[in-house]
Amino acid sequence: MEFHVKGKTFDARGIGMPGSPGLLIGFSKRVAWGLTALGADQALAAWQFPSANCVYGDAEGHIGFAVVGAIPVRSPSAGDAGGSEALPGTSDRDDWRGFVPAALAPQVHDPHWRNG
Repeated sequence: MEFHVKGKTFDARGIGMPGSPGLLIGFSKRVAWGLTALGADQALAAWQFPSANCVYGDAEGHIGFAVVGAIPVRSPSAGDAGGSEALPGTSDRDDWRGFVPAALAPQVHDPHWRNG
């Protein structure tokens, strides 16, 4: 659904989904951003939705990418550290151990590109 969110200190347009905590793809006069369905800044650090990739840019030419969301820390009993195998879940030893802190999630702001 398309939304126009306007208040005393903000004016943004974009696409969102009912129940989502914000605009998934949007823009304002100074910033544009997009999130994919797979997860930014301090405003997104508390996002506890499934993870999402966030790509953003602003009027000064700054760009960035960040993974936001609840990224689980798998049990040491997981045979596959990459997370591609399901665990039985029949005992507590298979439970997640918490979530990766937002500060440790993959992110880059104004990356330096190499040509050639």
